[in-house]
Amino acid sequence: MFSLSRWFDPGARRSDAAEVKLKQAYGAVFKGKPSRQQQDVVLSDLLSFGDLFTPARTDEDLVLREGRRQVAYRLFRFLELGDAERTATAVAAVTETLVSDGEGNI
Repeated sequence: MFSLSRWFDPGARRSDAAEVKLKQAYGAVFKGKPSRQQQDVVLSDLLSFGDLFTPARTDEDLVLREGRRQVAYRLFRFLELGDAERTATAVAAVTETLVSDGEGNI
């Protein structure tokens, strides 16, 4: 599974160039002909954004995160990934979450 963070070195993973690359991946997935890497990047980004791997801190935060989690779970449900692919996807999403926590969000 490929994540955005693998395209860039630490310190550049949340740069303008990374944002451009992420936008291109989303555009390809939803409007074009994506590569497998672009599909992986978008999926790992959506699952990271889905807050599957971070705790809520307030009731309001819990409501927001629960909505995001439902979208992430829906992706998992309809993609019907095998165990190895599901694990690789989760690792990629966790990686993106950790990078976002350390370097900021795109």
